[in-house]
Amino acid sequence: MPPAELWNTKVRSYAAFAKQLFQGGIPCCWVLFEDFVRDQARVFETLRNLLWKPAVAVCVVTKSTKEGSKSFRYYRNYYGMRRWLAEIDEASRIRMDESVDWSLAAQFGYRRLSQLAAEPASSRFGERARDLTI
Repeated sequence: MPPAELWNTKVRSYAAFAKQLFQGGIPCCWVLFEDFVRDQARVFETLRNLLWKPAVAVCVVTKSTKEGSKSFRYYRNYYGMRRWLAEIDEASRIRMDESVDWSLAAQFGYRRLSQLAAEPASSRFGERARDLTI
C-alpha cells in the first residue's frame, strides 16, 4: 500500500473510532505527533481532564525509545520545525498532494505539502495548522 493511501486509511479508522467514542458518551482527544514534539507539557495539560488520577507533573520524554542516539530536541527540530520537508523532492510533494484525502486531512488542520514549502515553520503549539507527516 502506498504511504499516502496507508495514511488515508489509518486516519479514516481513527475518525471512525472517535465517532463511536463520542456516540457512546466517552470523551476523547486527538494527540498529533507534531503537537507532542512541539510542547509535551501542553499536550499533557490538554489531556489531564480525560485521565483517571493523572500525575501531578508531566514526565517529559527526553530521548527516543527506538533510537537512543536521537534526543527529543532532534525530533522537535525535525518534525516541529519541518526539517523533514527539505528531504522530499518536488515530484514526490506533488504526488503526495494528489494522493492524500484532503477533506479528511483538513479535519486535523493539515495542509498540502506545496503550501508548506513557502511558509516559515513555527515551534509553538497550536499556533498554526499542522503539517502532514506520512
